[in-house]
Amino acid sequence: MTDDKQKKLLLYKEVIFIASNILSGQTGIISGSRSLSWISHKFDGNRQDDFQLFTLIDSDSDDLAIGPERDYWAKEQLAKQDIKIENFETFYKEDVLNTCRDLIRQLETEIVELTQDCD
Repeated sequence: MTDDKQKKLLLYKEVIFIASNILSGQTGIISGSRSLSWISHKFDGNRQDDFQLFTLIDSDSDDLAIGPERDYWAKEQLAKQDIKIENFETFYKEDVLNTCRDLIRQLETEIVELTQDCD
C-alpha cells in the first residue's frame, strides 16, 4: 500500500472515530464538530461539502466555552454558558447525528475500496 493510501486510511479512521464518539454521546456536538471542522482541512476540495455543517457549528459556537478553556471562566458565567451550550446542541443534534452517520457510511465504503485495491 502506498504512503498516500496509508495516510488516507488513517485520516478516514480518525474521522470515523470522532463521528462515532459523537453518535455514542462520548463527545459533545460542539466539541466533536470543532474536531471535524479542523480535520476537514486535511481533505481536498471535493470533500469540503461533507464537513460543511461541522464548519458552520465551529464558527457559530466560537463564543461558547467548551473544554479546558472553561477553567478560566467564572462560575456564574459558566452557568449561563451551559444553558447556551445545551440549547445550541439541541438545535443542531439531529442534523449532526445524521451527517455523522452519512460520513461514516461514505468513509467505510472508501476504506473497503482502498484496501481492496491493495489485494
